[in-house]
Amino acid sequence: MRPLDCAGTRDDIDAYAIGALDAEEARALEGHMAACATCARLVEEARAEATLALSLSAPAASSSPALKARVMASAAVLRELPVPRTRQARWWYAGAAGLVAAIASVSAWAIFTQVRVDRLDRRNAALRLDATAQSRELAAVRGDLQRAADLSAGLASTVATQNQIVDLMTEPDVRRTPLQGTAAAPAANGHYVWSPARDAGALVAAGLPQLATGEVYEMWVVYADKRWTSAGTFSPDASGTARLIVRGAPNDEAPGVLPSWFCVTLQAAGASGRSAGTMVLRSPTQ
Repeated sequence: MRPLDCAGTRDDIDAYAIGALDAEEARALEGHMAACATCARLVEEARAEATLALSLSAPAASSSPALKARVMASAAVLRELPVPRTRQARWWYAGAAGLVAAIASVSAWAIFTQVRVDRLDRRNAALRLDATAQSRELAAVRGDLQRAADLSAGLASTVATQNQIVDLMTEPDVRRTPLQGTAAAPAANGHYVWSPARDAGALVAAGLPQLATGEVYEMWVVYADKRWTSAGTFSPDASGTARLIVRGAPNDEAPGVLPSWFCVTLQAAGASGRSAGTMVLRSPTQ
């Protein structure tokens, strides 16, 4: 191959800068550059421009090892192809090398974008978990507040009921009637305190079995003529204790007629006031 002169190297410099020359042409150009400082400087400038162009064509993200291997394999295949001796062919290989670099840049950008999407998906999933945990914690706090409010209301109601019972027991005509558990509730016991003058009474019971859903306890006032009058319904607390204030004496239907005995029954809530159910407490018959 004939030695190159400066004019003959101009067409090969750009192709050499991006590695598109075959080995024989590259050796010829390198031999010329060894003796020509001007052409050597032009080659260095062409390399710098090619490096800058490639660096601007892709985002700052590292590619995976598999992607790098595919790109390098593609470049090796291009170098092994027979190279025509025409200027047009050299530029075609220069364009092919640029296309490979562009494909690598697009692939790297796609990988970088996918990594960002995966990171955002993980972040969103973590935020959803945090929101769920916060919702559960808020629900638990609301439940605690409701239980505290219920307890406070229950205590206030208990204090008010106890005060009414104490006031009732100070009446001069107050009467105390004991109540005993029946076979249906042998551990139950209680008292009914009532004042004919005040037209009021109060039941205090303990040891009552817990109610099932849809059940209530109901107090009855029984007269000598076998009339049963409801004095109200109630539910015991967790310990089986219950208090019931009776507003107005249950003997209004027969003024001046005193009750004969009292009892407490267990029955369905829908049947209260109409018919007595299973008796759990009763007083002795007068």
